[in-house]
This record gives sequence, structure tokens and C-alpha cells, in this order.
Amino acid sequence: MASSTCSVKPVKRSVGRSATAAAAYRSGAKIEDQRTGEVHDYTRKSGVVSATVLAPADAPAWAHDRDALWNAAEASENRRNSQVAREFLVGLPHELNHTQRQALALDFAQHLVDRYGFAADVCIHRPDKDGDQRNHHAHILATTRKMGSEGLTEKTRELDDRITGPLEVRWVRQCFQDVTNDHLERASVSNVIDIRSYRAQGIDREAGQHMGPAVAAMERRQPLSTRVGVENQEREIRNEEREHDEILIDVDEYYFEQLEVDQQLIKIEIAKTSAEASRATAAQEALRAARQASEAAAMLAAMQALKTPQEDQEATQEAKAVKQEHRQGQFLDGLQERMRPLIERTLDFMHEFGFPVSDDVLERFRKPEEPEQLTQLQKAQRDFDNENGVNLDDLDDLDDLDDLDNDGPGMG
Repeated sequence: MASSTCSVKPVKRSVGRSATAAAAYRSGAKIEDQRTGEVHDYTRKSGVVSATVLAPADAPAWAHDRDALWNAAEASENRRNSQVAREFLVGLPHELNHTQRQALALDFAQHLVDRYGFAADVCIHRPDKDGDQRNHHAHILATTRKMGSEGLTEKTRELDDRITGPLEVRWVRQCFQDVTNDHLERASVSNVIDIRSYRAQGIDREAGQHMGPAVAAMERRQPLSTRVGVENQEREIRNEEREHDEILIDVDEYYFEQLEVDQQLIKIEIAKTSAEASRATAAQEALRAARQASEAAAMLAAMQALKTPQEDQEATQEAKAVKQEHRQGQFLDGLQERMRPLIERTLDFMHEFGFPVSDDVLERFRKPEEPEQLTQLQKAQRDFDNENGVNLDDLDDLDDLDDLDNDGPGMG
């Protein structure tokens, strides 16, 4: 995760510090303090990547000169316990390159200059040779007074006031978060920073104590040689134990979620199987219907194959008889009855030679006529015989029917 360090602290004359010394050390420069005559030479200091002075647009030209700026800051304060400078220490994301980190630091410093009207010396440092190589950071040393067109003016009291001070520090940290995340997004880095405390973020983790340069140097020379170093290690152990417990909880939750997913997949497979079974049943029904239709077609083909030329002629004659009987309106049922022996012979032939015949076809063609229907047919034949003096059972061919058509009574 990108660094989210952002702290604000004063440079106090009461503890023996000066703005000129702080500026010389952070910029790796040589500055002579005109108030005390002391020369602060840090030109041989390593690790300084860049140092840039920012000031409001209407500031005089000398405000951009490091020596002149910090000597003016020292000269503007007369008391022994004066705050002669204010430092903003920020961590820079190791995910960015040198140019991107410098652009981030200058962008954030410009926001501070625009809000408070002071001048700022932006010094970027690389990680210490023996320290964490991700520890890129910037020291932004700002004047405690606003910079006007004539030089340093009134104090920036809003950062020192007991009421407004905490609110302003919160704004500074929020501004740093927003600027950093904006530069990370520009660089296509997915990580973001959150300057809130672990408690505010809802994270069950103990924050480590800040060591400071001296304590950090002692810990590098001899680990766990200081109280802060020991305390930080104990906090880190407790944090690792919490993280381990959280991982176990996450694993349990993962398996429960995976079980739910598996159950959903099983339900989907069951639905697919049911749908396939329904399609298979429909296909079987369609095949059964097709087979029945095929059987009927085969039976008709067999009937055609069984017919002899003589039977074809007889069928033609009987067709004529059907037409004649239809004209007379009396012999349709009689013709059907006469055809029944031929149908039965056809069914016997199909059975003998293995033609497939379904049970419903056999039942349909071999089912005897209802007694009442036979009685009506016999009655119709008897009435016809009585009217015409002819018995149809005695007719051997259709010639007699032709004679009947020509000479029979009641026929025109």
C-alpha cells in the first residue's frame, strides 16, 4: 500500500533549533545564519533528491532565494521561544518514479502555499541506505508568517490556535490524501491511501510509535535497543495475531460462500436434466406416432400388393357398383360388408409374412358391425329385392347390374 505519512510539527528556537539550520540540512545546502553568524554546511549530505522554494505569486524575488528567505524568517522573530518555521513531513509512494514523486510533492506544497500564504522549501529525500527502501519522503519547511509583496507579514495563527489548529491539521492531511490518490490514479496505480487512523477506518490494528531520526538510527545499529523499538515489535506481533485470526475467519466465510455456490450449480444441473428428460419424452411420443403412421402406410401397401389383376377388375366393378348404389342411396353399407373378407385376407397375409400391424389397426378392421347396423342393412337389401324382384346375392357380375339399371322398375 502507498505511504500515508503526513505530520505537522514546529521548529522552535526554545530547543536550540533554527530555521537556517533546518533549511540547510533538508536541502543539503550551506547557509550562514546572519543573526548568530553560525554557518550550517550540509553540502556533503547524501540522499537529497531535489530542493525547490515556492512562494505566493506576489512575493518579492528574494523569497525564492533559500539563504535570504530563512535569514528573513529568523530576523522576523525576536523572542527566545519563537517558532521560526513549520515542517510538513509527508511520505511519497514508492510505486511512483522520481519525476512522479516530485510532481506530487510540489503539487501538495502549492496547495499549502495557496491556502496559508506562506513560503515553502520543498526538499525530497530518498530512503536511507540502511533503512526501508520504500521510505521516499519530502520535508516541506514553511515560514510561520505569510509572505506578501513586501516580505514576511503576520503570523499564520490558524495553525497554532487551539480551536482551529486541529481542524486545519485535518484539512492538511485530507489534502495530502486527495493529492496523492490523484497522482496515483494518473500513474495507473491501483493502490490508494487513507490518512485516517486505524480506529476511524474500522481496522483492528495497533499503530506503531514514530521513532524519529535518532531512535531510528539506534535501532538500525542495534535492533530492539530502545523502548520505542521494543514496543513497536510487540505491537507488530499483536497485529500479526489479529491478522491470522481474521484470515481464518475469511477462510471459513469463503467455504460457506463456496458451498452456497455449489448448491446453486447443483440446482441448475437438476433443472437442465429435467428439461432434457422432457425433450426426450416428447421425442419418444413423436417417434411412436411416426411408427403408427408407418404401420398404417405399410398395411395399405400390403393391401395393394395382395391384389391380383382379377381382384383389381373386381374392385373396379365393385367401385362402379358403389357408385350405382350411392345413386340409389341404399348400398354403401352393403359394399363395405362385401369388402371385409378382402381386408381380413390382407391382415392375415401381413401377419403371416411379418408386416408390422398395431393392435389398434387389427381391432379397427376386425371389429364386427353392431347388430343394429346389420339389421338395417339387411332391411334395406330386402326392401330393394321386393321392389325390383331381384336378389343381389344371385348377381355374378356387373352386367346384371347394367341390365337392372336399364330395365329395372323405378329407374329412368
